[in-house]
Amino acid sequence: MLAVSRALMTQPDYLVVDEPSLGLAPEAVARLYSVLARLRHDYGIGVVLAEQNVRLALQVADFAYVLRAGKVVAEGPCERLLDSGILHDAYLGLP
Repeated sequence: MLAVSRALMTQPDYLVVDEPSLGLAPEAVARLYSVLARLRHDYGIGVVLAEQNVRLALQVADFAYVLRAGKVVAEGPCERLLDSGILHDAYLGLP
């Protein structure tokens, strides 16, 4: 939260966040993601997010790129990615 707060002091148009849930307790992760969602919806700040917790990231994002071994294996609106088998295939290494 401190890092996000410091970044917001510069009044950015976009906030780039790398692995925000890493090492945090589930309650802290929930609070942080709530803040990220509010930044997007209430303040119009774009959030570029790199996150391994795919389901959580897709719940707050509009559009996603799914990478495997550094290559894009899926991309699209989050609703479509969540409702399809694309994530399952991408993470199990299926074509």
